[in-house]
Amino acid sequence: MGSWLKRHQPGDAKLSKVEQRQFRAKMQGRVHSHPAAMRLLKNFRKYGRAGAEIYTQYDDGEGNTRYFDVLSTRLWCDKRKKIEPLEINERTVQYLLENGGVNPEHILNKRFDANVAPVIYLREASIGGGLLIDGAHRYVAFAQYARIQGIRVSVVPAYILKPSEWKTFVVPPDIAEFFRLGKGIK
Repeated sequence: MGSWLKRHQPGDAKLSKVEQRQFRAKMQGRVHSHPAAMRLLKNFRKYGRAGAEIYTQYDDGEGNTRYFDVLSTRLWCDKRKKIEPLEINERTVQYLLENGGVNPEHILNKRFDANVAPVIYLREASIGGGLLIDGAHRYVAFAQYARIQGIRVSVVPAYILKPSEWKTFVVPPDIAEFFRLGKGIK
């Protein structure tokens, strides 16, 4: 159980199934008052399960797992950020293709027009520098298109966030656990 929930758990005693249900019901009020949880609930109500788009970063450089609320980040960016060109890194493209970050068949079915959604890139979010939390298929498709066209330096439209901006959209592990979001959470 996450640290935030542990701090609110009664004692160290094992809870019975009934006590666990009662505890979870009591916790809902506390968990739901957390800003990240309030954003997730608002998105659930408005967009259904699609409102719970979470990107899971399995190692933040210190061995911790981080969860990013992608939908809330996108909605915030759409209102407040300007679209910037993000230079495509070939190593990132290769990594996404080799490690299952993108489905090549999905890329073949992608259509691009003037209204393509910008990718979301977080500066200083990983050991290697930045982190792409939304738009991996678009990122790879733009790279492949540039390669086919013979363009050496290619860019993709992006929302580029500084740490002071993206840290707001990190979902604490215990909140993610409570809502059962992200892979690896039981």
